[in-house]
Parts: sequence; structure tokens; C-alpha cells
Amino acid sequence: MTTCNSIAVIVDSYSSTQSVWTAYQKHIIAISKNFSVILYIDNESVINLPSELKDTKICRYNNLFHLHMLLVKSKCKKVYLPHILLVNKLSLLKLFNVDLYLWLQGVLPEESFLRNQSRVKSTVISFFEYSALKLVTGAVFVSKAMNAHLLSKYSISLDNHVVLPCLSDLQWVSSEKKAKLSFVYVGGASEWQKLDHVIKVFNEIKKSNPTATLDFISKDQENINILLNDLADKSVIDSVNIYSINDRDEMAKSLSKYEFGFLFRENIAVNKVSSPIKLCEYISCGVKPIMSNCIGDYSAMIKQNKMGVVLDETDYSHVNQRLLECSVTPVELSAFYSNVRNSYHTEELLHKIFSETV
Repeated sequence: MTTCNSIAVIVDSYSSTQSVWTAYQKHIIAISKNFSVILYIDNESVINLPSELKDTKICRYNNLFHLHMLLVKSKCKKVYLPHILLVNKLSLLKLFNVDLYLWLQGVLPEESFLRNQSRVKSTVISFFEYSALKLVTGAVFVSKAMNAHLLSKYSISLDNHVVLPCLSDLQWVSSEKKAKLSFVYVGGASEWQKLDHVIKVFNEIKKSNPTATLDFISKDQENINILLNDLADKSVIDSVNIYSINDRDEMAKSLSKYEFGFLFRENIAVNKVSSPIKLCEYISCGVKPIMSNCIGDYSAMIKQNKMGVVLDETDYSHVNQRLLECSVTPVELSAFYSNVRNSYHTEELLHKIFSETV
């Protein structure tokens, strides 16, 4: 394929972080099945290219001006971008008849307000979000709720968009025996991950199930211990184990040992449009999720298909009864996730975005 028919994919410092790169590289691999891909990577970014992209052409750039020059010189007419700020920064490319495409994983203005509590910053970023949506030719959203949010906020609905949630590549290891009443939490101890809810719910579970255990798979052992000491009953603390995992294969083996996994979020816009990969990691490994009822399209999906326990944000009083009612098996969960994953044909969806004429 000629350069002018290539897709330029930009990798900056944000998209090269491990959590984002894990999902982003899957998009790039899928795009490369139908198009010639050129990766434009920030000189300060360090990434591990998967084997599927080892032969991909790579251009390193020093700064934004350098990136502009490289893209103009390349004559690439389609550029894929990992966030709204980069769309705005590269908007001058529109003067050269270049189409910009956006992968929108979250709502940046609302995330900014959560971090900074600044209406001014949030308003400025909302302007950039609106501008980016007006500039792009197509977009990839992680949930249907995200499209509904943008329509409500800006009266913008992109005709050329697809929904592609953050999917897990983990698989249930059936040879690992699941311990009865074993609970797990995967992730950090940031406030938005609602570990206080995890501990309070497990306090309730432990009252009726003395043999229940709770493990935290996390690198944030110090902060988790602080929360446990502040919030957990003595019997809970004695039943807790904290450890970390770096290897993806080891993660699948470990998760496959648990019966239930926690995923709690606050009922706010950031979470209503989200697609937490943790949910997919749980169910792909046969772990029944215990989750909030406000997580994107996915709380409803789990509830409707009876694939886990979906709780009201504040009412945990009936959690033990809900656990008893949740009779789905690891085989059924794993099969359910396979069907979900197979319903999203990533290669076809991304091909549609770049091929659509608007």
C-alpha cells in the first residue's frame, strides 16, 4: 500500500502508559489487518511492540511541530488519535485534507473536575472536547452510554462511530480449583476505585460467612492496609491477603481460583460511560462480579443476564442473599464472555470507521 493510503497512528506519553497501551495496541493490530500502519511515537515514550507489529514502520518525533512536519511530509490522509487534546493540537492537518479519527475512552472534563475540583479547568477542557468532536471524521467509543452523554451535553452525535469496549485477553484456567466463598479485588487504592465499599461489603459478607476470604491483587499494599485498619472488622483483617502480579498468564491463573470479584464505582458521569477492563478480566476467568449498578452499559448487561451481583450504590444489606441467588458457573461465565467478546468484531469495526465516507 502507498503511504497516502496508510493510517498514521500517534503514540504519545499518555497512550504509551501501560494501562492505555494494553488496549491501544489491540486497536493498532486490528487496523493493520486492513491498512498499512505507520506508528508515530513520541521520543520520550517507551513501549513494547507486540509481535504482530514488529514489522510496522515507526517514525519518532521530538515535539508537536516535528510531528506536524512528519505527517504532512508522509502524505497520510488518515490519522488515529488516542485523546481529545491531541485532536486539537493536530487540527492544522485539516488544512492539508487530513482526516482525524478519535479513540475516546473517557470523559476528560468530568475526570479533570474529579481530580482538581476546578470548574474553570473543566469548562476549558469541555471546549476542547466539543472542538475535537467537531473536527474528527470518525470516533471509537467504549460504550453506548458515552455517545448518549455527548449527545446530551453538546447535541453532537457522530454518524461515523462504533462502540468497542475494553476487552480482556485473559482466559479461564479450568485446572485451577475455585475456593468456595473466595473474593478478590484487582487494582489500586485510589479513592475513585471505592475500596471503602469493598471492605464494608465484605464486613457484611463475613458476618454470615465466617470462612469467606478476601485477596487484593495490588501493588498498593500500604494504602490498602491503612484502609483495612480503619474500616475492616477484626475477622476480616485476619482473612485478607495482599499480593501483586506482573505476568498476564499468572494473572489468569490467579483469577481463576476465585469465586467472586469486586468492582465498585460512584454513580457519576465518568463511570456511567466507562468500560472497565477489570469487569472483563473477572468474567473471562469465571469470576462472578459484585459490582455497582452505574457502570456504563455493563452493569445492566450483567444484571439482565444474571452473570453476577449488581448492587445499589448504598444498600448492601441484602448482599448475602444476593450471593446465594447467584448460581452462575465458571463454565457459563467463560462462555458468556466469549460470546460478548466475539460480538465485537474489532477488525471489522475499525475498518468501517476508516472506510466510511461522511
